[in-house]
Amino acid sequence: MAKKTLKILTIHSKETNDNILNFISEKLESINYRVKRATVEAKEESLCKEIGSSVRQCDVVLFIGGVGTEYSGLVWQAVAKVFHQQLIVNPHLAKYTNSVEYTTAYAKCFEYTHNGTFPVMYVQGLFLLTDDVKLLQSSILNIAVPFLTHLNGDVVFKRKLTIEAKGGPPKICGGSEVHVSLCTASDVAILHLTSSNMSALLDYENKLLEDYKVLDRRENADIEDLVYSQSDSHVKKSVECIEECLKRYGPENVFVSFNGGKDCTVLLHLTMGVLRRNYPRYRGKICCVYMENASPFHELNQFIEESREYYNLDVLKFSKSIKDSLTDVLASKPNIKAVLMGTRRSDPFSEHLRPFQMTDQNWPQIMRVSPILDWHYSQIWDYLLHLKIPYCGLYDMGYTSLGDTTNTIPNPFLVINEGDSGKRYLPAYKLLDALQERSGRLRSK
Repeated sequence: MAKKTLKILTIHSKETNDNILNFISEKLESINYRVKRATVEAKEESLCKEIGSSVRQCDVVLFIGGVGTEYSGLVWQAVAKVFHQQLIVNPHLAKYTNSVEYTTAYAKCFEYTHNGTFPVMYVQGLFLLTDDVKLLQSSILNIAVPFLTHLNGDVVFKRKLTIEAKGGPPKICGGSEVHVSLCTASDVAILHLTSSNMSALLDYENKLLEDYKVLDRRENADIEDLVYSQSDSHVKKSVECIEECLKRYGPENVFVSFNGGKDCTVLLHLTMGVLRRNYPRYRGKICCVYMENASPFHELNQFIEESREYYNLDVLKFSKSIKDSLTDVLASKPNIKAVLMGTRRSDPFSEHLRPFQMTDQNWPQIMRVSPILDWHYSQIWDYLLHLKIPYCGLYDMGYTSLGDTTNTIPNPFLVINEGDSGKRYLPAYKLLDALQERSGRLRSK
């Protein structure tokens, strides 16, 4: 596995103990990061330039002296400009410094309950830490290293199959990319499949389907634990919204609008977590409706198919207009009362949408439920990346908002010109200005 790149930034005009910097570098290199260091002048223009370029070029950036220091106000002004976010008073930091502390609106605060550990602030790949040597060492050991270790770990996909084994335990060997563990009970065998390659895992499973009678198969990750362990207020609010939806209408009377995009991928993961936690005996498949564009991306359709297999979804595909497709959905499934949607307030015509809102009177009548309505672009990517949730590969090619092949190009704000080598695009999670999310969408003539 290629090492992730990490850059440590410090203020040029303030001496930072070399011993602590060496300590941090060694710790990060020991968890498979390639570390480099740089200093930056305590001027807003210099800070903006260095932070912006470092975040785009490196997987992770640590800014030593970004919180709780004489320069932290200046640093956060630069951070606000780089990420195009508003500055707000942060109550988490204020209780540590006993003074008014400003951060950006969507900054995340990592706290550790142990005394002597100063919080670490996080914004879209940028970690900001204190420069007090004792507090810094504790923050590195108790917050940064555990988080970065997890972030640098392999993605592991898991499946659980129950197969008929009346003739005795089956003789099954794993593939080159798939690990298999087996246990037997009565006349059945339970297989646990794991792999870092989703396609390889699903291909291996499909081969087993040809050779054995499979009684049950399902994705085997602890999704409900992942979802309910999240402490962020926007995640908790979304979970409560989905809980309320399923309580009102019942899981069998709700479908998820799923087109393979990043937002509905987050929504699907949240919904699965809520369903498993609150309805453990429910054995029905999650119903997903895919309203396919006239010229869909192959990669998008492939991801939807892999998601269908991996999460055991019931995917209904329609190729008509949204209104006509919804009419067909309700005609084929008259029990449906609500649709869970991955709409965010930044989407067109969604600024005034409410979490629960019926369709307009001239539309087929159904309750639209929008659990992630108030999520920021960066929060979508934090959720996908930090929880290691599979997403459509187009996003790694510079696409940030997916339409179809006729109206969508890689986002020009992610382009990197490499001279004679041409150009390449950064992945979608490197977009620093959320207002440019749809800049890869071509306007119809």
